[in-house]
Amino acid sequence: MDRDWINSVRISDEYKRGVEEFIQFALCNANNNGHDGVKFRCPCVNCLNKRKLDVNKIRKHLLCDGFLQSYTTWTWHGELLNLPNVSVSKKYVRSTMDDAVHNDRLEDMIRDVRAESFAKMMNEIRQELMEEMKKKTKRMRLELRQEFLSQQHCVEPLVSPASISTKESCAPPTTSREGVIGQISQCELMIEGEIFPEVVALGKVYHEATTLHNVPLSPDVVKITVEKVRVADARVPLPTNEVTTVADAFQTFTAWPRYLVRTVLEPPVIISFYYINLYLYITSNLIQIFFIL
Repeated sequence: MDRDWINSVRISDEYKRGVEEFIQFALCNANNNGHDGVKFRCPCVNCLNKRKLDVNKIRKHLLCDGFLQSYTTWTWHGELLNLPNVSVSKKYVRSTMDDAVHNDRLEDMIRDVRAESFAKMMNEIRQELMEEMKKKTKRMRLELRQEFLSQQHCVEPLVSPASISTKESCAPPTTSREGVIGQISQCELMIEGEIFPEVVALGKVYHEATTLHNVPLSPDVVKITVEKVRVADARVPLPTNEVTTVADAFQTFTAWPRYLVRTVLEPPVIISFYYINLYLYITSNLIQIFFIL
């Protein structure tokens, strides 16, 4: 077969016909060698028979980039070597070609295994980072909660004023017969939240009240009334038979944990730099995971 067209100008009809003859030759031999004929090595000046491409891409490479001029014996595409002085059996040549095909397939398998192993390793690293971030985030949340509670005025463990009746106390409290004497302040009433206490109502706190419905109050409990409800279905910290939700406590004398009552005139509690540390830690871990993915 005449191969002089390899050195011809790429826009010439001779070169284009040569490219088509090569592609037909390669497809024919690929079918004879048991390939599916979809991909084979590209002999353009850039690929140098190192990359396997489909027919359309090879045709485009050969027409645009040029055919490798030194590749005149198409051994990578099924052509047998021309060795007149050496006796080489067709069986040996065929065996050599089969070995080359086997090696190519083996390389593909190794490449696939490496890719799968890498993907598995990256997935494991991602899972470990996520677990570590969850643990550290949980630990920082607990530290934040402990610091917040340590800055509140909690004297003793809470003692719920059990069995305190709130009957006949739905009207706005005006009497002083239960110790409603002394300083009265507007306040925010809170309940336990996931990280920080959550404000569920506004009301008044009677700082110097010592009893609630003739029952003495423990030092860590204060007497309050709810004047404005924010979360009606929120459960009060110290429920009774009549008062279980914030809505039930509206305009009613109720006991409330001292550390969950914040007077409006008090400055807000400062939680040092944990907010900043938590934000920076979560952000840095998310950035690391983003780059790994």
